[in-house]
Amino acid sequence: MVSETFCVLPWIHAATLTDGTAQLCCVSGPSDVNLGEHTLAEYWNSEYVRDARLRMLAGQRLAACENCYREELHGRRSHRVVENGTWSHRGGEQAISDLLERTAADGTLDAPIQYLDLRLGNTCNMQCVMCQPRESSRWLPLARRLSELSAAAQEWEMAAGWEFQAGIDQRRFAWYRRPEFWTSLRSLLPDLRRVIFAGGEPLLIRQQAEFVKACCELDEAHHISLQYNTNGTVFPEDLVPYWEQFEQVYFIVSIDGVGEVANYVRHPSDWQQIVANIARIDRLGDNTLMQFHSTVHALNVYRLPEVLEWADTAGLRNRAQFGSIQGFVGTGLVHTPVYQDIRVLGADLKRTITGKLTDYIESRPAAEPVDQLAGIVAFMNSEDRSGRMRHLVHHCATLDRIRGSDVLRTFPELAPHWHP
Repeated sequence: MVSETFCVLPWIHAATLTDGTAQLCCVSGPSDVNLGEHTLAEYWNSEYVRDARLRMLAGQRLAACENCYREELHGRRSHRVVENGTWSHRGGEQAISDLLERTAADGTLDAPIQYLDLRLGNTCNMQCVMCQPRESSRWLPLARRLSELSAAAQEWEMAAGWEFQAGIDQRRFAWYRRPEFWTSLRSLLPDLRRVIFAGGEPLLIRQQAEFVKACCELDEAHHISLQYNTNGTVFPEDLVPYWEQFEQVYFIVSIDGVGEVANYVRHPSDWQQIVANIARIDRLGDNTLMQFHSTVHALNVYRLPEVLEWADTAGLRNRAQFGSIQGFVGTGLVHTPVYQDIRVLGADLKRTITGKLTDYIESRPAAEPVDQLAGIVAFMNSEDRSGRMRHLVHHCATLDRIRGSDVLRTFPELAPHWHP
């Protein structure tokens, strides 16, 4: 390892937020470069990225990378650790050494971008309970209503937060429609090895489909791995013959619960439709790989074993590609909104959840890795933020009022701990 803070991503990778703001990766802080105004090439050796490279080489911590440092402190394999391992395995240590040798004293890198993670605006068909208008266009009217109802309840902090969210200029999320962006992206095709499309819901984006077809028409698809981070509600059959031409196509399907839990968290999804689409993905060709991602927050952390059991026993072909259930179902922790962080739960509820997750962990085969699951337990118990619990209660009560849902009917285990 080059240093204790080293991450390979600033040498191979660029990511965006839904508004086009470029950043080091999907969990880092934002830069001051926006792809609605600048090209990927301009971002690649911008002052922001050059400074990040130099700080990492010097072993210094970056404020933008605090999410990874925090998770590592509590025993979780952070995004940084995972990506270092992935790219070291894929290219070898020599490939990383070569990139470092091509890094100038001022941090400028004489090597192309190989890996992109593009959040193509906020177009989405869901109103997930932990989401906001920046990530989903369907959240905009909901944010306005939440602001009004929070003000009426004299929850001033939450009212102000939702008022800000509702006031975000939605034109910011149309950056990916600029022809200049796609021209810039096509110029990178010969060197690209991996492209992630996220959102919003990327399978709803017309330009994404046009790019996929262009890769095939230009005979560049064979060396590119595509990845879709999808909510599983959309399956475009017309892209199947194009996907077959790529080196590999990954589908990371978000599953935050089973049945009614899934429908509540990712409103207004239809669990049965999602299951049907998962089956379609599972039947795709040998160059495809599917796994799941569960976003863990204060509402659903108790139900995580149900997600894992469903994925383990659903009879999916792709399950055999993963040696452990935590490999097949990746997990990510919600850090914002702060009242959905699992550390807001009270001590009694944390003990109950710790017992349930520990029982599940102990039920797994002895040789199977469970460090990610154990890390969730450790992170949850690492700090008492229960003072925020009342904000979660208010948030769910307000959502239920708008949607006609019932959080305690869906999550009855919360009832003894659910105090306004």
